Amino acid sequence: MSLFKRKPRNNRPENLIEVEEEFVQFLSEHTGEDYNTVRNAYMRARQAADFSSKEFRDFGETLNELYNPYLHDRTESSYIIAYQNNAYLDTLRYLGYSYPKKKTLRGYVRTAYKLAKKGEFGILKWKFNNFRKPAGEKLTLENMIQGPVTILEYGAGPANDSYRLAKKFPGSKVVLVDIDSIATDFTEWRFKKHGIPVQSVRVTVGNEYPKLPPHDVCIAMNVMEHLHHPLKGFRNIDAALKPGGLLYGNFEDQPAELFHVSPNLQVLRGAIQKAGYENVAFDTYRKPR
Repeated sequence: MSLFKRKPRNNRPENLIEVEEEFVQFLSEHTGEDYNTVRNAYMRARQAADFSSKEFRDFGETLNELYNPYLHDRTESSYIIAYQNNAYLDTLRYLGYSYPKKKTLRGYVRTAYKLAKKGEFGILKWKFNNFRKPAGEKLTLENMIQGPVTILEYGAGPANDSYRLAKKFPGSKVVLVDIDSIATDFTEWRFKKHGIPVQSVRVTVGNEYPKLPPHDVCIAMNVMEHLHHPLKGFRNIDAALKPGGLLYGNFEDQPAELFHVSPNLQVLRGAIQKAGYENVAFDTYRKPR
């Protein structure tokens, strides 16, 4: 039986990709079940839904709304418990992030239309100018890093950005900051499997804003709107980010929805500016030395 009333667009590759095979291996070790048994169970889930599809994302958002009766107090502890309960579904969605994506002219036009419709012409101009540059000259996070670094990913999820950077700069260390759940367990397991030095800082009830270790690069993409107190999160990052370090994240206002408890991030943007961070590229800020 499919999860969807209509057949989802099939974005997934025919065979399991590397990260999916790793997830099956992780589950086998995590549960003590035979590898082939776990793989068959995963394949049944994969046949029921394309984890990368819009339909699967919409399905997840519908399930999120079902948490409403349990989040009536709107406390951070109730949200953390909800995230932990939802981690099984989120992990499948994270796997879909790694499916190969085709870059098409239609996709570029669609992105340009969305940005123009929102009036974000500055971003549109930056993307266009950066797109025309040779790969080595593009203003991207990885082109601003020189050699091995310590990367902290705040709200890590699958930590795909940190994984890519650590692979490009061998010897780099990664710090995963996220809610204590099976999703974080798998991400940490995967980094260790590939020989990437990794440390997890787990967010738990009563430790919602943990102290962070020193780092050179902080990735905080699409996470601050999920925090009840974004300034607390930023202050912890700022206290641990080394002088001259890079902060990478989207700190624009976000749509109001159940898990976007702080959709208006104007105060956060003001704090970043007041702290003297320089906007050196799209979504990238450098801490003063």
